[in-house]
Amino acid sequence: MLTRLELTWRLMDELIAQFLKLPSAIGQSDFKLEEYLQQSHLHGTTVLALKYQGGVLLGGDGRASGMDFRIFTDKTPKVYPVSESTAYGLSGDAHLGIEVGKILALTLKNYEKKEFRAMSFVAQTKMLAKMIERLLPMAMQGRIVMPIFVSCQEICTIYPNGMVVRGDEGYGGIGSGSPHAIHRIKARLADNPNPDKTRAIEIILEAFAEAHKSDAATGSNLLIYSLEESGIAIVRNDVGNGPFSMNLL
Repeated sequence: MLTRLELTWRLMDELIAQFLKLPSAIGQSDFKLEEYLQQSHLHGTTVLALKYQGGVLLGGDGRASGMDFRIFTDKTPKVYPVSESTAYGLSGDAHLGIEVGKILALTLKNYEKKEFRAMSFVAQTKMLAKMIERLLPMAMQGRIVMPIFVSCQEICTIYPNGMVVRGDEGYGGIGSGSPHAIHRIKARLADNPNPDKTRAIEIILEAFAEAHKSDAATGSNLLIYSLEESGIAIVRNDVGNGPFSMNLL
């Protein structure tokens, strides 16, 4: 019988094989690697996390655009709860990122059933970082997944090489529109670095508006969650049930 970690890594290997399919496809005369790597590839987004008194906000816009910045839909969720206390936001390849989130959610469920307790946030972050690092060969070929991972107290950004950067400043962001949004967040936190929930929602909405104005790949439809010790709740949902909607729990 496979151990929990062995199952996780086997699922990750199967996911990589499913998306690349290099062993079987590379020998076909009509196989074009560059064209294949562009399929289902979604670039450009804004995903933000912001701490407030008693919790963390995690939100993302709903725009899915291609490599030539064609807009496919404005109804793509990019933030997902993966446990009762943690959530996951993604930029890059949306389809691949959701599959990674599903494997993480399954791993956390299996851990809780076996250990009769939830995995710590530090352990969850390390697990996700190892999963993302395992995808590095795909990232080097263009299929990048770069998540932001949060609990009710912590914000972590995970880079394609598995490096984890904590948002000790009280905020974090990923995606093409995030520099514009982070600049606005910094300005608003200068006077009040520890806002209450109402003020934090105002700040993050203002930051998304700035990203939408400055970045063509960031849409105006938003999905925002709040994470507190009491649980995870939806603050705003403009995306509804988009083409990539999926309940990871």
